[in-house]
Amino acid sequence: EMLHAVGVDVDGDDLDRLHGRVEGWVAGLRWAAMAMQEGQDVTEFVGSATSLQSDIGRYLVEELLDRTPEDQRQFILETSILGDMCAGLCDAVRDRDDSSRQIEDLERWGAMVVSTDHGDGWYRYHHLVREVIAARLARELPHMLPDLHRRAAEWLRRHGEIPDAVDHALAAGDRIEAADMVCASWWSLLNQGQLATVIRIIERFDPSEVRAYQPLATAAAFAYGVAGEVERATSYYTFALEGDYDGPPPDGSASMESALAIMRAGLMFEGVGQALGDAELAHGLEPPGSPWRPITAQLLGLAHTWSGDPDRALPYFEEVTTAGSDDEALVVYALAEIALVRSARGEHA
Repeated sequence: EMLHAVGVDVDGDDLDRLHGRVEGWVAGLRWAAMAMQEGQDVTEFVGSATSLQSDIGRYLVEELLDRTPEDQRQFILETSILGDMCAGLCDAVRDRDDSSRQIEDLERWGAMVVSTDHGDGWYRYHHLVREVIAARLARELPHMLPDLHRRAAEWLRRHGEIPDAVDHALAAGDRIEAADMVCASWWSLLNQGQLATVIRIIERFDPSEVRAYQPLATAAAFAYGVAGEVERATSYYTFALEGDYDGPPPDGSASMESALAIMRAGLMFEGVGQALGDAELAHGLEPPGSPWRPITAQLLGLAHTWSGDPDRALPYFEEVTTAGSDDEALVVYALAEIALVRSARGEHA
């Protein structure tokens, strides 16, 4: 109605795209109307409405940033690297303790931030605003970017937001640290049903980087194997076995030898007999209390089951259920296998 009132004719598709870009923000729509009144092609304008060269972009920079008090302007610039944000995360990124007040001020202003469904106290910048201020930060204060991203990555890692932490670590140039985050979290993400997330964060790395870093190649082989992408899984599987990583793996397993044995036993690319030997090796290498010990018990139980010896499998499945593992999916799986063994024995109760 507003656009038609000022004589701008926009068809349904372009209107939907424009509304999506400005998220219903009236100032943005009004500026778009003014630009289109001057004869700019509507479809072309909508397609470029988030660029710094667009009228909306110039308006945001000149009117929202240049007239903002310096301390708030600095807050906006430094936090523009974030997607969803809360006061704690902003404090960590800025190495300050006044972010709660800054966010409250922006929320009262109403043109900059919107609440998210991440939870109470979480916000994000309006899409157009963030694109413009992030570009301005990169242009005016590029030296700050690595440290801002690095602090964001550390806070997000400590709070379990691994995919976002990986993205910020990569943006900071900390590729090994980012890879280690993937290696330390892929199994738990997998068992939370987030296979697509695991693959997405692995694919943030070039395939040559994955192949060259043995712990990451091991994680990639397992993830692609579970996803049914056999060609990729086999490729990374080969590189994982040929790697020469030295020291304890970032996934928390006892050794790289154990991590590789777990991979081989889980994927079973070399047959049941090899999987049984690998599961026995890994189970022996992982001490009680290791987060990987219940996983190796499960793999050993499955290998005995696949070998046709469910009676030998039963104690390993029972170990999983009594190990106090936080991995609910693993425990449920073990209980199901126990039920099958008991049923086969006629112990239906």
